[in-house]
Amino acid sequence: MNSTVTANPIDTVAQRCVFYLIAVFTALIPLESFLITLAWRTGLFPARVLFAMQFAIEGLIYVALLAVLAVRLIRDRCLHRTPIDTPLLVIFAIVVVSVALNNTPLVGSLMNLRSAFRYVAVFYLVTQLGLSRRQVSTILWIILISGLLQLIAGLAQWIAGYNLKIWMMPYTSGLEVAGKARRFAIVERGREIGSIFGTLGDTLYYGLFMLVVLTVYLARVRRLRIGDGLMLVLVYLMVAYSYSRAAVIAGGMTLLSFAGGLLGLRRVTGGFLLAISLGLALIAGSMLMETQGGVYHHPRHGRRSIVRNMTNIFSVEYLERAKRQRLGAVIGVAPTALMNAPLIGYGPDQGHAIKRLNEAYHTRLYKTMTKEGFEDVYWVALLCYTGIVGVLAVMWLGVRMMWTCAAVVRGARGDPVLRWAGLAGFCIVAQAALLMWFNRVPEIRSFSFYLWLLPALAYAAWSAPAESPSAEVDDTTQS
Repeated sequence: MNSTVTANPIDTVAQRCVFYLIAVFTALIPLESFLITLAWRTGLFPARVLFAMQFAIEGLIYVALLAVLAVRLIRDRCLHRTPIDTPLLVIFAIVVVSVALNNTPLVGSLMNLRSAFRYVAVFYLVTQLGLSRRQVSTILWIILISGLLQLIAGLAQWIAGYNLKIWMMPYTSGLEVAGKARRFAIVERGREIGSIFGTLGDTLYYGLFMLVVLTVYLARVRRLRIGDGLMLVLVYLMVAYSYSRAAVIAGGMTLLSFAGGLLGLRRVTGGFLLAISLGLALIAGSMLMETQGGVYHHPRHGRRSIVRNMTNIFSVEYLERAKRQRLGAVIGVAPTALMNAPLIGYGPDQGHAIKRLNEAYHTRLYKTMTKEGFEDVYWVALLCYTGIVGVLAVMWLGVRMMWTCAAVVRGARGDPVLRWAGLAGFCIVAQAALLMWFNRVPEIRSFSFYLWLLPALAYAAWSAPAESPSAEVDDTTQS
């Protein structure tokens, strides 16, 4: 049974105002840290004001969402249902149960929950607002224009080097709220020599944002032209020069997936095998060139090429180091959590979970756990916080989002905006599932904002009153 989903827009003037607000937020996210740094350098605001400004976008999103929800309830006496309503309610219910049964500190749990789900408000703001397909297209173009600015900033840093990067270093006040603060690894301990960070304040944030740009750009390409190919190479090169291996891997898999759709499975399979062969050759060459049969050299301690940055992870020394970091989380922390608190975990407070892990009777830990690196393997962190039940609920949420975006693409029927928004939303959720083995991407602004925004745009475009023949939506996408 099929039905047409239509989200009637709010009053035109109010709708446009909130739409402009979303457009501004979309453009400001990658510029936020740099603008705060400029304000600090010019001495316009005191430290406490600058610290508060770091939460301005988030606060305005909540205010705008409350206003939109109030208008919906007053005018329509109901809210527009979305495919993720039920999974989100289940996740929050699991968190409440986990907090209650584990006697977990409430403030820390709320802060951790806020960090992971702060931009779910963006999803509901977009889906409840009733955007037109033209407005959806405008937001997607803003992402691409922001990506072009970051491409220019990254190239400038790559060419100019140290002096420009020092001038663009982010400002951090050191202030905290409930133990949480904006921290930049590039300031506290440095980053890989030769890496770039654009205006995002950190190389990891830059790599993840450029991965978003790569995804949005690819989603609009239907026939690969020379100009498109050159732009994709430049964007992917900027991802590589962030020295984020996870972003490089996710970007490469995204490129291969789109190539399969554009060029056909047989050609892509051949290209994939060629790439694997070349990669193995590079790995072998790298290990032969290293002394002592493959010693790992950290890029922060000496300049390394982007190729060597990837191939060094296959050295024996790197694998030993990894056991005390991300690999240790997979083969040490995860089994410990499964043996001691398999169903609902230790609760969503990080400090409480670490304490319980270190005190566990049955343990596979490789070291005494601390906050450093604990959440990098975010799937394992979720397992510790909410157990198997919580992990399955998060997976259900991701599947619902991907299913809806895939349905948008299938129902596009030649509509370029539906196809563009649907593909971008599908890919970013798939990338998040992969990246959560390497980084805490649900908490990283430069990625998490767009992780909620792009699927919301796909659903909003699908739900909008048709500007061309309307697409029909299967009931399975409804909550």
